[in-house]
Amino acid sequence: MITTFLLFFMFVVNVGMLVNAKINLQNAADLAAYAGASTQARLLNNISFLNYEMRRQYKKFLFRYHIVGNMAARPGSSPNLEANPACQQQVLGGPERIWTPTGCLQDNYGVPTICVIFNSSDNFCQVAQSAALALPTATTGILDGITLALKDSIQQLELIRQSRCAHVGRMNGLIATLWLFNADPDLTNLLQAVTSLGNPAETRDYQNIIPIVKGLGLIPRMSILSHRIDTLVDYVNFPPQADATAESVNALISEKDPGGVERIALAYFTAQKTLGPTFSPGEGEEGMTLTEILPVGGTADANLLKLNRVGGEFEVYYIEPRLAGGGSTDCINTPIRVNIKSLVLAVSKDPTVLTYYAVRLKASTRVLFSPFGRVTLKAYAAAQPFGSRIGPPMTTVNFRKDGAAPSGNLAAILTCGPSECTGTPNLAIQAGDSSSNGWWTNSTWEEYFRVLRPVPGPGQPPLGTRDFERAYTAAMLPSPAEKGKYNIPHDLGATSSDKFNKESGNPFLRFFSETDGSANSHTYSFWAPIVSPDKGGNAAGGLQRTLNEMLEETFPTIPPSDLQVISDSIAAYANRINTSSGEDGETFNVARIINPNVVKDLSTGNFENSSAGLPDNLVMRNREDFITSWNDADDQNIIDRGRIGYSVKLVSFKTLRDKTNPADGATAYTNDLPTGFDADSDRDLQAIEH
Repeated sequence: MITTFLLFFMFVVNVGMLVNAKINLQNAADLAAYAGASTQARLLNNISFLNYEMRRQYKKFLFRYHIVGNMAARPGSSPNLEANPACQQQVLGGPERIWTPTGCLQDNYGVPTICVIFNSSDNFCQVAQSAALALPTATTGILDGITLALKDSIQQLELIRQSRCAHVGRMNGLIATLWLFNADPDLTNLLQAVTSLGNPAETRDYQNIIPIVKGLGLIPRMSILSHRIDTLVDYVNFPPQADATAESVNALISEKDPGGVERIALAYFTAQKTLGPTFSPGEGEEGMTLTEILPVGGTADANLLKLNRVGGEFEVYYIEPRLAGGGSTDCINTPIRVNIKSLVLAVSKDPTVLTYYAVRLKASTRVLFSPFGRVTLKAYAAAQPFGSRIGPPMTTVNFRKDGAAPSGNLAAILTCGPSECTGTPNLAIQAGDSSSNGWWTNSTWEEYFRVLRPVPGPGQPPLGTRDFERAYTAAMLPSPAEKGKYNIPHDLGATSSDKFNKESGNPFLRFFSETDGSANSHTYSFWAPIVSPDKGGNAAGGLQRTLNEMLEETFPTIPPSDLQVISDSIAAYANRINTSSGEDGETFNVARIINPNVVKDLSTGNFENSSAGLPDNLVMRNREDFITSWNDADDQNIIDRGRIGYSVKLVSFKTLRDKTNPADGATAYTNDLPTGFDADSDRDLQAIEH
């Protein structure tokens, strides 16, 4: 009887110890899954911020192209345009902007065209063509000498006029090139390279255009952002680790890119610290092992995230006065087409690939009266990021006015075949906008021009770098068309006295640094290499080669000297960002995002709220308009303030196995739970419900 009671006692003690150990192991597995999914959520958030930054940079280019590039021309749709007797038909008011230099419909370019002047008294952008100077009629008699001298002078002036026509085209082409390809943010290196050529006139040309071309061009900036996004996708899809131990995880940390290793490292050490001494390994044992239960794609990488990329195709035009030919030396202002192809403009999450994180923990524990020694237990857990978005599904037509091409009497000069002209850059701004209006509407053009030049008219000081920079940041402000579609990082409502946003601002995270006017003010920095260190090779050199190839293909008619100068600036920036810091303090490995809701006054270094004088139909101002995420916080104040970005939740294996929780609520995902770990685990995964 005593033996029986002892056996019952030992049985109860063993069962109690095993139940306690199992609970402890399951808690560790749950926290490991949550930690891994939190890493995924943070990466998805940073991808979404970079995706929105791409949109902001595109808006900056749109401001340059539509406003700065066309402000010297006549506002071709103004109802108060003075009568022009040369017009066959006058352009009057209308909702859509008409791109004409003279205000006459017969001179309508049909597309925005870059034409910039530096002398308001010599506005060649407001004429359709510059006629050749008429030579005096031959005479006889005593006036022959005077006539010949006059004729010679006029011929010299005519040569100057023709040379001026060529110079105008070169300058407009150079501005278009730099807006697209400039890789020298402050243009210091570029100006030094031009000066070294020993041509004072060329140096002066570059000095004149510095205020309107400062900052990275569209293509280098978009290329860098898209490369950073690719790196973060690689992190999410870092190869799943099987039977990871403390030793193997520490080896990964020392050998691999820390961004890719973060998921397994946080999951493993979170579980290890949760287990406690009950699961301390015995002599000769490895201790706890963690296996990531993640689907694998065609390579060894995990199949957890796939992005759909929007490859932009559009045309940009600049004015180049060309000789009419056929014996005529008239300079006809001609839109020259620049084709942009395969430029990544946006990304969105493919709903057929579900992002989730599942783990199996194995560890052995001591049982007081076990006749078998240590007992090995297993626990499973799964979690996933949810409740937000990277960006809406889009196509290239969302980034252009589809089919826009030169028109009118220019058809004989420049025509587009069906496969040549796809459309010009455009973007929705107001709620309900389509890709056919946006930046093409008169009201939009007038409001944004007013930001650049608040008091238009003669007698105003020339526009400088400070004016353009402030106008750019105003143009990049969040717009009503973006409401609920993008994760827009913001600190609206935050105060300097409430640093953790307990009373106001974003209750979950403060994104941007202090507003002290320093170089780091209003910036959000995070690890996102242009190319992961794990990829090896000369990543900066690869980026340089790609941009140079696009440059040569896009601008085959630009003078070789200009191409070489810009190519050199690309090389310099690739080296600069690889060794020190780039625009806005970014480095090769660290991305830096400027607060999208502020405008910096370059004269004082202070930041202002981003209203910038724009009306509500062009700018989002209310904090609730930025809410893009699910929120079930118990605190009513936090609920009212809302949140952005991905949340994390524990999920059951049943939902993953039966695919009852689609990423977008509708589309079935294809990345199933994997099999092939071992016979026991394969059977476990088919039966686990929790």
